[in-house]
Amino acid sequence: MLKQFFSMTGRTNRADYFWHCYAVPLIVSFFMVIGFGIANLVGDVGRMVFSFVAFTSLVIVAWSDIALTVRRLHDIDRPGWHCVLVLVPVFNIYFVLQLLLQKGSDGTNQYGEDPLSSELDEADIVSSAATRLELEGEWEKAIQLYTDLCQRWPEEHGEYAQNCIRRVQDKMTLAGIISP
Repeated sequence: MLKQFFSMTGRTNRADYFWHCYAVPLIVSFFMVIGFGIANLVGDVGRMVFSFVAFTSLVIVAWSDIALTVRRLHDIDRPGWHCVLVLVPVFNIYFVLQLLLQKGSDGTNQYGEDPLSSELDEADIVSSAATRLELEGEWEKAIQLYTDLCQRWPEEHGEYAQNCIRRVQDKMTLAGIISP
């Protein structure tokens, strides 16, 4: 979670960029207004504590926004130092719109994996489907998928699939579906 907010490596998609760079500061601002009201009720000590907390919160949010902007730039295949372009008057409007609206580069780029690409590969999908079928009691179909997993990806998933097949067969034996 902390990496997501403070790391400048990797990529961030448009939706994550929007929610973290615009919604989070609004939420923090809301709580600051409430904190300011409470601090005024408490007096000078409350205002000092509030000032410290507010300053710390602003530094954290600013760093988080910079890190997210760098990662968003990485997603559109631009170097992170381009975040200083937000300081250029008039161009900054175009720049921010580009960060919010431009689709990230497809697939892996020099900054990392596409944040929208599925983390699951085909073997993981087959394995998940087999496990789901096993849990639902569709044991014959589960064995077929585990066998497929074993045949198509013997190096990576063969031993795992064989163990799963044995487990399902044991369940079927206990249920009296197959004989020992």
